[in-house]
Amino acid sequence: MGLLFYLKPNIINPQLLSLITAGGDERLDIHPKTGRNKYHISMMDFDSLLSRGSCTANSLNPDSKEAIERGWSSLKFDGYDAIKSRQLERVFRLLSRGYHNDFDIFFAPSGSDLAYVPFLIAQVLHGSRDITTLTSCPEELGSGTSLAAEGKYFYTKNAVSGHVVKGNPVFRDLNINALSFPARSSSGEIIDQKEYIRTALRRNSSRVNICNLVVGSKSGIEDNLSIIPDTPEEVIWTVDLCQLRNSVQLIHWLLDNNCMVMLTGSKFYQAPPFCGMMLIPKGISEQISAYRGTLDPGFHSIFSQNDLPLTWSYLRSQFKPYQNTGLLLRWEAAIQEMERFESTDYHIRNKIIDDWNTHVSEQIDHHPKFELMPNQDKTNSSIISFRVQDKLGSFLSYDELKRLHFKCLHHSTNRFQGPYDHFTIGQPVKYIQGAFIRLALGSYDIRQLIQNPSFSNDSAIIDIIAQESQTITHD
Repeated sequence: MGLLFYLKPNIINPQLLSLITAGGDERLDIHPKTGRNKYHISMMDFDSLLSRGSCTANSLNPDSKEAIERGWSSLKFDGYDAIKSRQLERVFRLLSRGYHNDFDIFFAPSGSDLAYVPFLIAQVLHGSRDITTLTSCPEELGSGTSLAAEGKYFYTKNAVSGHVVKGNPVFRDLNINALSFPARSSSGEIIDQKEYIRTALRRNSSRVNICNLVVGSKSGIEDNLSIIPDTPEEVIWTVDLCQLRNSVQLIHWLLDNNCMVMLTGSKFYQAPPFCGMMLIPKGISEQISAYRGTLDPGFHSIFSQNDLPLTWSYLRSQFKPYQNTGLLLRWEAAIQEMERFESTDYHIRNKIIDDWNTHVSEQIDHHPKFELMPNQDKTNSSIISFRVQDKLGSFLSYDELKRLHFKCLHHSTNRFQGPYDHFTIGQPVKYIQGAFIRLALGSYDIRQLIQNPSFSNDSAIIDIIAQESQTITHD
């Protein structure tokens, strides 16, 4: 039955569309009048879409649409558990590749949801001891991560418990103190957080310390990970690799160092938002598997049975047996894209990224209305971040950049080569005294550029951003 929906590339069954935008929080909701979500993205308007904003939210594309439709057809015949089992096998195969680390997988609708998992680990391992969370680059992580790291609801609804009050505490019995360390200075330069975090860990050594680092923030910042093996204090380490713009080797280095690793398929791999997973080193996971106590009731409001690893059979029995079909289908799109991308030549795709970065960086650097953010060499090459001036020469604020972002995503043009007539860019990002926007390549974009290695459309995007920026008035 599902094969019937391949007849028109930009048509999807309404029931299926409702499924892939369910099973998460309100960020997935489609506005009934505009047909867009809160990121101004239309799931269906992709045939003529040129994507350069893969680090926040993605529309469907022909390949992800096909994967989701095939997954839906399989769901009807094989069932949820069979597809989930196959997905786990495919993920282990993609992430193992010659390495011998064993790990378990905790699923969640988004990277922000995953920020609650370390609290579960802390309660199992350390009982009722007070907790301190230390979060690096909070302004460049997922929009809900800061609240989640404080142990508070970052949404007004979720798939498990329905409606909640955003900002209210999730946990009844956990005493949580949250510290954060900004990504950039007031001049926009990237801050090395290593010594600041080390000092904070020493000061809070009597508490359970959960330290959240990032490799691949919204602008591609990579934390100084040498702090992990160099720190004598006992720490629950989590590393945000949600952008997934990194090597498998790094994933296994982190697992070797007993870090929990957060991944998503909905940023670099351009699946529809949102789909997250946390890799949990086997040593930690085995301790959780052996636990026979009860958890804070708050965990039952944010996770379901099928989110937890299969080996945690005792804890799984305490959770609701909810099958998150939307999450399953979004991961189907992500895993297929991971497999397609891995089948491309490593050297060719890296050259495309480097050539794109060189071309776009030069275009931005020479444009009188743009200024590249400092330390581009310390970020991932598939993301370029820059500030934008108005017609009077003042840099646009975060709120003004949000208006520019809105204008760009609603801009129609005939200036592109190929079938494209509209485009996406990355959402604005704040820092202490400013804000910037981003252009970002995803894996599907890179595969398209391998087929047609021309950056003329990127030049056109830069010109359109400059044109639209001159229509923005100051607040």
